Amino acid sequence: MALTPLQGFKEALLEETPQQALSRNKREKQTILREIYKNSDVPKKDYLDYETACIAYEYILEHGVDKWKALAYAISVNNKPEEWLNKGSNGVMHRNFLHAKKIVEEYEKHPSQQSIKENTEGLLTGIKSANTPSKLLGKIYKGKTLSDKIDNLREEVDHLKDKSLVADKSISNLNGLYWESREQIESMSICIQTLKKDIQGIDDRTSLLELGGSQLNEQYMEPKERAKLLRSEGRTLEQVAILLNKNEKTIRRWTKEEH
Repeated sequence: MALTPLQGFKEALLEETPQQALSRNKREKQTILREIYKNSDVPKKDYLDYETACIAYEYILEHGVDKWKALAYAISVNNKPEEWLNKGSNGVMHRNFLHAKKIVEEYEKHPSQQSIKENTEGLLTGIKSANTPSKLLGKIYKGKTLSDKIDNLREEVDHLKDKSLVADKSISNLNGLYWESREQIESMSICIQTLKKDIQGIDDRTSLLELGGSQLNEQYMEPKERAKLLRSEGRTLEQVAILLNKNEKTIRRWTKEEH
């Protein structure tokens, strides 16, 4: 029974020694395999193409969905088979992919990718080295999620800072009102003390006038004589000075002359 090209190639590989297998040119093997697949009924594997991968990648950047939702959207837009959504280990998401670096560079100016670059140091470098669609789309989804959380935290911090500035301004205003009120209170206290002294002086004058009797009301008595009289009655220099509207030094001089 004749062997198929694929079976013949497999047997040829099996008959090789390890040294022969190592020395066989890799490109030669790939060329032989392509010819076998081309000229036989062996089913070819599907691989995620660049355009569909770009659609899924951009969908994640725009909407922050996971890799499977992004792939479902991409195959619906690009009319690809639904079998690509197979989550098995042999599905298209887990097959070789060589366009990761190119896709990352394609979207380097996208706002979401720029945020990911700013917020997650080194993450895009790891995405560029992804060798399957699952790794590419899974990592960009994680980067998008993490970056969005960081941006939200920054917004909350800025909001709290604004609140803090408003609070500081309010406290400053309250401090200003406190010191202004305190100055007003101190000024009022001084006025009250002055008024108390004035009232006390009026009371003293009233008392002295009442104590002076008729002798002080006599119009013909000279101030000097009045001073001597009041001193003889036991009035103090201050009291006499108030009654006669003179200073204490004058009263002292008048009353000493008698001695």
